[in-house]
Amino acid sequence: MNDDDRKFISDFERLYGKNIKSLLEAHYFIVKGEAVNQKLLGLLKQINEKEEFLDELSTLNKYYDFNEIFDLIKLVFERPIEILHKIAIHNFYIGNHDYVIPYLKEAFELDRTNADTIYNIAFVLSAYGEYELAYRYINMLNEEDDSVQKLKEEIKSKLDVWDEKNIVNSIDHNTEDITRKQFYNNLENANTQNEYINERDSIKVSIIIPVYNKLEFTKQCLEGIFRNTNPSLYEIIIVDNASTDGTKAYLNKIASEKITVIKNKSNLGFVEACNQGARVAKGKYLVFLNNDTVPQKNWLKEMIETIESDSCIGIVGAKLIYPTGLLQEAGGIIWSDGTGWNYGRGDIPSRPQYNFVKEVDYCSGACLLIPKELFNRVGGFDRRYSPAYYEDTDLCFSVRALGYKVIYNPRAEVIHYEGITAGTDLSSGMKKYRMINHAKFVDKWRGVLQEHFYPNVSNIHNAAIRNRSRKNILIIDKLLPWYDKASGSLRLFNIIKMLKQLGYFITFIALNGKGQERYVDILERMGIEVYASGSNRMVQSGMELDLNYILSLRFYDVVWLSFYDVAEACLDIIKRISPKSFIIIDTVDIHYLREMRMAEIHDNKDLYERAIQTKNRELNIYSKPDLIITVTSEDSKVLKRENPYFTIVEIPNIHDNLLNTNSYESRKDLLFIGNFNHIPNIDAINYFVGEVWPLVKEKIPDLKFYIVGNRSDEIIKLNDEDIIVTGYVPDTQPFLQSCRVAVVPLRYGAGMKGKIGEAMSSGIPVVTTTIGAEGMNLENGRHVLIADDKYNFAEHIVKLYYDSNLWNTLVENSKKHIQVNYSSEAVMKKLKNLFDNNVFSHEK
Repeated sequence: MNDDDRKFISDFERLYGKNIKSLLEAHYFIVKGEAVNQKLLGLLKQINEKEEFLDELSTLNKYYDFNEIFDLIKLVFERPIEILHKIAIHNFYIGNHDYVIPYLKEAFELDRTNADTIYNIAFVLSAYGEYELAYRYINMLNEEDDSVQKLKEEIKSKLDVWDEKNIVNSIDHNTEDITRKQFYNNLENANTQNEYINERDSIKVSIIIPVYNKLEFTKQCLEGIFRNTNPSLYEIIIVDNASTDGTKAYLNKIASEKITVIKNKSNLGFVEACNQGARVAKGKYLVFLNNDTVPQKNWLKEMIETIESDSCIGIVGAKLIYPTGLLQEAGGIIWSDGTGWNYGRGDIPSRPQYNFVKEVDYCSGACLLIPKELFNRVGGFDRRYSPAYYEDTDLCFSVRALGYKVIYNPRAEVIHYEGITAGTDLSSGMKKYRMINHAKFVDKWRGVLQEHFYPNVSNIHNAAIRNRSRKNILIIDKLLPWYDKASGSLRLFNIIKMLKQLGYFITFIALNGKGQERYVDILERMGIEVYASGSNRMVQSGMELDLNYILSLRFYDVVWLSFYDVAEACLDIIKRISPKSFIIIDTVDIHYLREMRMAEIHDNKDLYERAIQTKNRELNIYSKPDLIITVTSEDSKVLKRENPYFTIVEIPNIHDNLLNTNSYESRKDLLFIGNFNHIPNIDAINYFVGEVWPLVKEKIPDLKFYIVGNRSDEIIKLNDEDIIVTGYVPDTQPFLQSCRVAVVPLRYGAGMKGKIGEAMSSGIPVVTTTIGAEGMNLENGRHVLIADDKYNFAEHIVKLYYDSNLWNTLVENSKKHIQVNYSSEAVMKKLKNLFDNNVFSHEK
């Protein structure tokens, strides 16, 4: 291994440790020669086979095909079958059911006599309902083993007709039969010794399914549960209302410890059947599920995560989709006359207005989750609505009367064959009770209904979010808030969270949302309605970004435009369509000020002329809104000098201090964090490495400099033995807690520098320039060290690096300064004051 190879391995271990995905990427995609590859494989072999290891290895299916993963496992591990078993079981445990059988199949191919593999395959097939094939495999094992004998008896009991001789004789050791079953995902663990699957000493969810005939739909429903649900989460309780079509015989076959069957002598209806099921349920949560539904992937996980995200949530409902693929319901509306409305019925399910978490009037009992304790507290489904209809609506109203919220989660998707169980004729059968129970419901909830919207199509979109009094805010930006990549985006993301806490309904528009699905998902889970041009959601739904359409859905009290060029594109349209909306332009920073400083640094006439053009554009658009927001008082002063009539409020970056940060003694090296799509950051690093770094290295020879931020071809060229360019990292804290001094050598810019606030709140002191410190009221020697020439900058770094007393003083003062001026608590007060005293006191 040559010196370059040793350096590569050294840097790799320092930056990535033993991260499996990174090791694989290096092994497969970095051409470094055999010596390096052997070192990488050696690192893989050192990894302990703990749950964290399995969890990471299980995620490799997202990045590599099975053959690559299998080849690596066989190359690295001495006992690959054991690893394949563990990965298969772990994939089951975390819900990656698509990947369980392929791993078992590969284990079988390696050794067709391995008892654990054969036992697991038999159990899996039995769980799928493939009893004959399961019986073939279990007969390959020694019956003297108690667990084998028990499984064999269980499989035998499930077979309608079986001939042991014929079944055993027809066994074929190739696994084509298994691989064609890989889309069946109801995997139970057969190896009771495996440390990752525990016995069900506690059940999370009881899924209660009332049935009356329609056996084919019941089977389809159960298959959907088995295929798309982690088996460790649930038990199933099926209440048979005296079916006459073969349902009884089928339920007799599948009844087990996991599936409880209650048999009624007559049809007691949906209400009583659900209450019966709830009485015997062992789960912490109850899920009421119609038998004419097919739950989709991760449906139950999503519902559980929602109910557990907020103690004020009492019920969670799913997105219901017709078998045709069209939307059936994205939460329900109840009008003031007690009639209902399925929001989005017949529309395209992927449209943005149906895909954010929200509070609703009610969720359909076709798929509804509620804590068992709360269900019992309200007395279960009210029997006045027996046999069916309005019982789910009444339950939602009852829960809300106790102070809980009813929440719709669009990530929990369920196909619903509406009307299969109850029919569609409103004048006969079960459907006739819809009209009868409507009168009962109105009588019970007359007072509450007076607060609901009048039944009118113009009220649909506000009624769909239960918004009678909340203010609506529309935020428009060029991109989604990349809170982990850019300071300005982090600020906006924090502002959005605060506005949500203040109770406002928020719609977010990204003029360019292509490739930013992760951020769309994060906002939608927060309850933000998101329209992102070019995103998968918009493309799938066939939607173009249409500001006219979005503004027509509801009145927006406030429109917040992020950046002056966004305002140029949108402000006039907003004023025309929604003239009463209060319009805010958030400058983020004063662009022309930054550009002028850049022109001055480079002594470039063309840059200066471009800055003048930007200035004219900015000042022109800033004359049109009701309010301008700047991030710093300095930016505010610059604008006021240009136009004293501007109405300006300052809303700074938000930083919360970390409670526990590493000490001076446990740290070493220098750090810069920045977004390299931002030109001032590239200039700062080139200046620092070229001018300051050599001076510092003279005094601290063993020092290293870490440059953290999204990849830049210009910056990556600086990478050497002592300058480590990491590229983008999802979490900057490991660097903020291991480095001793943060440097921010900015020569030009404007606004507030998020990298400084981040460092100060993370307990790492900062050496910066006057431009870097601008806007934060920082004092040299008290909060940070400030220098504008290379010699003083280098001297400050060396002094701070060796002086622990100065280091601790700056850290302590920095945290106090952050808490008072830039903490969530401090900025929340500013934001609340802005809306109370500037926005909603304003009448247009």
